Amino acid sequence: TQEITQVTMRVVFDTNIIVSMALAKGGTMHELRQKWRDGRFSVLSSREFLEEVKDVLEYPRLDALLTPALKQTALEELESLAERVLLKNPFPVFEADEDDRYLLAMVRDGEADCLVTGDKKLLDLHSFEGKPMLTAAQFVALLEEDQ
Repeated sequence: TQEITQVTMRVVFDTNIIVSMALAKGGTMHELRQKWRDGRFSVLSSREFLEEVKDVLEYPRLDALLTPALKQTALEELESLAERVLLKNPFPVFEADEDDRYLLAMVRDGEADCLVTGDKKLLDLHSFEGKPMLTAAQFVALLEEDQ
């Protein structure tokens, strides 16, 4: 008998996706989180990404929306479920938003299949090194097609 191995898609999530999944009670973001937990794809992480997620989760405006427990769960999932990537310098040039250069480095250095974001500046790139920039809804649709 021949063994068939499935190659898992490698994905970079923007910080806004992590926060949106933590907030989700249903819908696309909840579905995305479930598919990640079920191992349908691999999420890439890096030191830079974890630092940004931690910083964003401390924004005062999120305190009314996310309990400390939900914030902790989001971080624990990232640390336990995501695959850590060491980013190489220099980071790619991204003049539209210098702060997001590390996300493009994660796509490059983690050999990601795509970047999932709600950020218009990144979505306007359409792709980076041939890898598409997708909304969460586009990515979920891609996963559905792939079944």
